[in-house]
Amino acid sequence: MRFAPIALVVLLVAGCLEGSDDGDSGAGPDSDQATDTVRFREPIDLKSKARPGAAGTNCQDSVVDGDCGLGEPTMEVDSRGTIYISGVCCITVAPPVYVSRDGGATFQDLPTPAGVREAFGIEGDFAIDDVGRVYFADIEFAATFQVSVWDADGTFVRHTKWPAPPLVDRDWIRAEGDGTVYYVYNTGTATNVYKSMDAAETWTPTAVFQAPFGLGNAASGLADGELWILGGSNSGNVLGEVTRDAGLTWSEETTTIPSGGGFPAGAFDEGGRLYGVSASDDTITVAVRSTTGEWATPAIVSGVGHHRMPWIAAGADGGVVASWYGTNSTEIGPGSEWFLHVALSLDAGVTWTTRIADPIPVLTGDLQRQLLDFFQVEVGPDGAIHVAYSSLPVGESNEEQLHYVRSEPIPALAPMKYFNGP
Repeated sequence: MRFAPIALVVLLVAGCLEGSDDGDSGAGPDSDQATDTVRFREPIDLKSKARPGAAGTNCQDSVVDGDCGLGEPTMEVDSRGTIYISGVCCITVAPPVYVSRDGGATFQDLPTPAGVREAFGIEGDFAIDDVGRVYFADIEFAATFQVSVWDADGTFVRHTKWPAPPLVDRDWIRAEGDGTVYYVYNTGTATNVYKSMDAAETWTPTAVFQAPFGLGNAASGLADGELWILGGSNSGNVLGEVTRDAGLTWSEETTTIPSGGGFPAGAFDEGGRLYGVSASDDTITVAVRSTTGEWATPAIVSGVGHHRMPWIAAGADGGVVASWYGTNSTEIGPGSEWFLHVALSLDAGVTWTTRIADPIPVLTGDLQRQLLDFFQVEVGPDGAIHVAYSSLPVGESNEEQLHYVRSEPIPALAPMKYFNGP
């Protein structure tokens, strides 16, 4: 059961946890710069269950009851404030795609013609191009990738399935310009990049680039043609493979993002800085690449306790948000409570304000992979913080449930020219 006075609960819980933060590196999460700025609304349980008859995947919590919940959420927000959410579902039906056109108050299934989207769809991702088209990519049971496209008003455009050997695993899609789209997926030992120039109707017959590491993640630059693949390691730091000419040539640089903490994630702010987040040794750190190419020493964003599965998003010049699952206890046991943490910086990562976005723990016990591998945070056109996340509330379900929460608009975080859509 949700609590009505969420603002009060959030502040009380957040204040308690913030009091335990250690403020390491002089850029700790205790800053008061946005204390009165970050106010979260009531979280929403999207009541997501796999369709009847669906079978679970081997990374789900339970398939005894014939479904597998909806975990590992993916999300995107367009320039009109439309919110799209999906997640990992199952191996016999396509995962649902939810849309909200009222600022996250309600969500509905995005209309799709019957029988068009393929079965076996797992592990999806969203992108939005400059004219507002929405792309949803997912994997057909680790054999091919497939992309569905809708216009900004929700009109279904097309579905394309594309063979992509070898083995296809964890995928990402990024869009730019009018019809240029990149599909990025992991084989376990490499990260492949395919390219479309006709709004995902056709793709290059082979990868235009293969990063020399598995589990790479994609981040789009501000200028068309710039794409980063983050992953791997060089002396304990994440590598960045980057193209600035739409995949014709690539170069490599070593970041200061600590490796070994799951998926590294990156995002550009409006000023051109690239922020990278990772979880290493149960500590969340954010590294910043300046507009002239220098990587700074990463700042510790989390406090005392255990903190995992971070994601990052950016907005206005100097505005960046990180989110993760964390507990403020130094010990992990059956009673350990994991909360949804959100940290905001408005000065390019120098100081941070941390809040608990949902007062109900997402999990009690040892997190491990019970909520799978990641979830997502995004910045909306009005500067609102949007988070799609998983939860296993005590006594409610043995399947991970899809939740969504957003903040009130934060004008200082809103970019002057929003990244997704016209």
